[in-house]
Amino acid sequence: MEELEAAIAKMNPGKAPGPDVIFGLMVQHFGNLAKKELLEIFNLSWATGKLPKIWKLSTVNPILKPNKNASECKNYRPISLTSTLCKLMERVIDRRLMNWLIENNKLHFYQTAFRTHHSTTDQLFYLNQSIIDGFQEKPHKKTLAVFLDISAAFDRVWRQKLVHTIQGTGINGKALLWINDFLRGRKFSVRFNGALSESRRMWAGVPQGSVLSPLLFLIFMNTIHHHIHPDTNIACYADDIAIWHSHNDITESEKALNTTLKGIAEWAENLKLTINADKTNYCIFSTDR
Repeated sequence: MEELEAAIAKMNPGKAPGPDVIFGLMVQHFGNLAKKELLEIFNLSWATGKLPKIWKLSTVNPILKPNKNASECKNYRPISLTSTLCKLMERVIDRRLMNWLIENNKLHFYQTAFRTHHSTTDQLFYLNQSIIDGFQEKPHKKTLAVFLDISAAFDRVWRQKLVHTIQGTGINGKALLWINDFLRGRKFSVRFNGALSESRRMWAGVPQGSVLSPLLFLIFMNTIHHHIHPDTNIACYADDIAIWHSHNDITESEKALNTTLKGIAEWAENLKLTINADKTNYCIFSTDR
């Protein structure tokens, strides 16, 4: 009950509901009896590893991006609305899993997304300090950095591989069964101009609009460390990746980073992810004029 009440306290009551039309404000006004019944539903779902079908439905509202042509689908940002009750249970599970992952050092230090007391600032400081340290050495070191972009990473997560990766991390039992069912059999409908489309099956990706998806995505991305050159530094924020190498001879940095890039390319292909070459850039930081 303490976990449930903590999850309710963190809810945003102003958010729109999913297909079950249960508002967060309604849940926040639940009495003790209603909370007890809800907790029994959660415990039954956890014990059986099964979710109610309506928890797997979502309504997608396409929002036009600023100053974009409304006639092109790519100019819309999909906002997915999912079950309020499911998000409550996800919040409880997310907290348990995150605590276990941190206590057992399962998430690598270079990944700072969706983690308490971590942000992009940590990664910027890490890269900045590496560059400055190189400048202060004798002879001065140059830093070669590559900034990678993965195309639609959240939407292209290979679910079977994700479940296998979660199990490889050490998450088993009821947690693994529940997550497996959470990812399977999901459907969505699109609401546009007041009309609702027919439902369609989601075959790939982690569910948008859910509480648990960011953590599952971190676990999926966590396997990249096996493909990094030992002399290469890496910083990640979700699917944004920066790799860099410092050396007084820039060709040595090129060799190290090309080895790492080859490894990352193999890793991405193995996970059915695509590196967006058009949005991938490199930069040389040097004191040379």
